[in-house]
Amino acid sequence: MKVLIQTYLEQAQWCNNGYVPTLEEHLKVSLPSCGYICVTVASFVGMGEEVTKEAFDWIKTHPKFLMDSSLIGRLVNDIQSNELEQKRTHVASTIESYMKEHGVSWPVASEKIREMVASAWKDMNKFCLKPTLFPLSLLTRVVNLTRFIEVIYLHGDGYTDSSSEIKEMIKSMFVDPIPF
Repeated sequence: MKVLIQTYLEQAQWCNNGYVPTLEEHLKVSLPSCGYICVTVASFVGMGEEVTKEAFDWIKTHPKFLMDSSLIGRLVNDIQSNELEQKRTHVASTIESYMKEHGVSWPVASEKIREMVASAWKDMNKFCLKPTLFPLSLLTRVVNLTRFIEVIYLHGDGYTDSSSEIKEMIKSMFVDPIPF
């Protein structure tokens, strides 16, 4: 939580100063600030004996598997929310960082960011196929959280703008569910 708040402060300083970081600088700060590490830890609570001290110690090391999940969440958020965020004062997105660093247009930067998302998914899937010290249920939890965030941003910024298709998806699950 302390790291999350520190990254929020750094992003606020970037925003207030109009600073557009390099993509590497951006990801160093924005991956922890997207909150997926906190959500993952919270999702492990209550899973019983499957979640060991070693699992929490592993998360503290920010393993590539977890950082790939954060990367996917951060990047799909930035792709879908970029246009809306540009209408108000907001910290530069990863797309803007990529555009500035490489001198390319939004469509080119967006495509490169999408390639990064695809690569992170491949790495996560490879990790899940290898033997590990941790139960598959823990890894599946991270994968499902990552899948969920992609659904939220599938048809636009469903996190910030609830009038999008995400509203209908949630309604179909909880208000008008398919009867058993």
